[in-house]
Amino acid sequence: MRTIIVLLAVAALVGCNEKEMQQLKLQANQAQDQAAQAKADASRARTEKDALAAEVTALKQAAESAKAAKAAAEDALAKVKPEKEALAADVTRLKQELETAKAASGASAVAATAQADAEASKAALQKEKDAAVTAAAKAKSEASQSAQQVAELKAREKTLSDQVTAKAADAAKARQALAAAEKRAQEAQAKADQASAALRERLTSAGKGVLAPNLALPVTFTARKGEKITWKWSLVDAPPDLAVEALEFVVMGPSEAKAYGARAGVEKKDDTGGIEASADGRWTLFWMNRHPSAPLTIDYTASLVPAGVAR
Repeated sequence: MRTIIVLLAVAALVGCNEKEMQQLKLQANQAQDQAAQAKADASRARTEKDALAAEVTALKQAAESAKAAKAAAEDALAKVKPEKEALAADVTRLKQELETAKAASGASAVAATAQADAEASKAALQKEKDAAVTAAAKAKSEASQSAQQVAELKAREKTLSDQVTAKAADAAKARQALAAAEKRAQEAQAKADQASAALRERLTSAGKGVLAPNLALPVTFTARKGEKITWKWSLVDAPPDLAVEALEFVVMGPSEAKAYGARAGVEKKDDTGGIEASADGRWTLFWMNRHPSAPLTIDYTASLVPAGVAR
């Protein structure tokens, strides 16, 4: 309004007519409107600027807070990381110890079962052996008594023979008694031989053996020349990575020379056979585990067969 008044005063001073005055008035009103609009635009711009400044300040504060939180998180992570790594190492170690304990427990159970089977077989064999030894001793005693009777009867026969005719009847009776005694001695000797043969025939070893890596399971017989050593065995428990020749079986004579050999593994898992003793002495059968890390379990039977006995 002040601007319009000023413009009208200026127009009056310069001598403008009414039409020009109206035009100037209109221009003045337009100028005033434009000024008001510019003032409103300036006010709105200041408001938007203040709002943007406040938003920028808030964003800066948020960025600073986020940066501080990130630094605190990184610092906390750095402090926790060694403890986390130590806990992970402890967990790994405990898992390994648990696996080792499980494996050792399984191997101990298998070994204990195999040991119990071996002890039972050994006890049964010892019982049969003791019975056979007792029978042989009894037969030998009977044979000794019969032999003593034979000696006594022979001495009596000689005495009676010296008495010639007068004792002829007694001599005949003595000869009959002598024949009977000799027969009894022969029968007793036959019994002793049978008992001895039965004792040797009972020499059998059987059971399950657990072989640790690079260890051997031996079975030994004292054989005479002409006797036969027989065997039958199978690989009943083995790891999945079994090689072709993981188990070696060998028969060794008194000279410690190899008399027979066989190998087992992923393709062959058992063996049956026999060999005749070529000399008197100690004959040994043994199984060797050649797997680098796993135990093997075998089921076996080995026997010493006397000469002339079919088996």
